[in-house]
Amino acid sequence: MGKKIALGAVALLVAAFLGVWLIYLSSQIVYAARVPLDSNPAKFGMAYENVAFPAHGGGPTIRAWWMPAKSARAVLIFVHGGNINRRERYAGGLELAQFFTGRGVTVLAPDMRNHGESGTARGGKITLGIDESLDVRGAIDYAAKRAPGLPIYVMGDSMGGAAAIFAAADDARIRRLVLLDPLLDAKSTEEGALYATLGLPRLFVGPIRWSADTFFAPDIARRDALATAEALPIPILLIGDDHDPICRPVFAHALAAANRHVTFWVSPDPAWSVAASRWGPHTAAFRLHPREVEALLTNFLAPEH
Repeated sequence: MGKKIALGAVALLVAAFLGVWLIYLSSQIVYAARVPLDSNPAKFGMAYENVAFPAHGGGPTIRAWWMPAKSARAVLIFVHGGNINRRERYAGGLELAQFFTGRGVTVLAPDMRNHGESGTARGGKITLGIDESLDVRGAIDYAAKRAPGLPIYVMGDSMGGAAAIFAAADDARIRRLVLLDPLLDAKSTEEGALYATLGLPRLFVGPIRWSADTFFAPDIARRDALATAEALPIPILLIGDDHDPICRPVFAHALAAANRHVTFWVSPDPAWSVAASRWGPHTAAFRLHPREVEALLTNFLAPEH
């Protein structure tokens, strides 16, 4: 009797572990996290407006900051990564906006659907840049009406990079594209983000990702960001990182090798940044090397003739 009770207890523990591992965690990670805004452009000395517009083709209301440059020569749409917001603290979003507006480029920074203050779609599920690309195109619709005739550029980091890639493939109004540690392979990025978020051994995150994709997000279409980016015919500035544990560098190198329109720069990370957290230096190039990144952006986004 005692042996049966012990076996039953072990079975319950195993079932509980599997339930948490493959059901609860998998059911939660398919939803975007809403992170409240903790700053605004005024704190960086920039004029701005809170604006709103629909996603391209209809859908959720997208809320954004419009940060005008004096005598603007272009508009840049800054697309944040997953589970953050338009402030994009990790990539230095407002600091980058300050840099752009000081050089004649107006910045439009939206919250993607299910993030920040924007509307909800698919019950809050994140789609790794696919549906979010419609929010980028909605921002393009707004910018084209607000500043007619100005060239439109897009900059995206991490998941925002995938959204920017898909938008550029579907919308010829994007003239230039800047990608900062972009999501180019959904499977490896999901597993890298799971490891960084949960701290579980990498052996465990693969089954969680598989369960999430199979059982809790089967309605979400799959689209290959790398193959899409390889075919883009527009100028692309790709800023990568050979120590990025989230968006693995092998895919950035593959993109640079496959597309002759890509200008590729690899961030030389100091050792402390690599070991600082499980996220490593993901999207931190501007914070770590502001002068080098500013020089790259200045050359890449030089006035068009």
